[in-house]
Amino acid sequence: MFASLPAWAEPANVALSSLLETGFSGLYNLDFAGAQKDFSNWEAQHPDDPVGPVSEAAGYLFSEFNRLGVLEAQFY
Repeated sequence: MFASLPAWAEPANVALSSLLETGFSGLYNLDFAGAQKDFSNWEAQHPDDPVGPVSEAAGYLFSEFNRLGVLEAQFY
């Protein structure tokens, strides 16, 4: 089944998913501005894909959590 896929299909998927992976890695590392930039780039390349706006919303949510101190160990 995988042998029937064209050779160009794999690099495109890897490049596209790497933007999202980089963005979510930025969120994990508390780099909210960098993550938003990655999510905006994803959204610009895929305007009809709902993953872009959802990822951007997650970035805003966790940025606000960070601002409020919810992500701090003391909160728990």
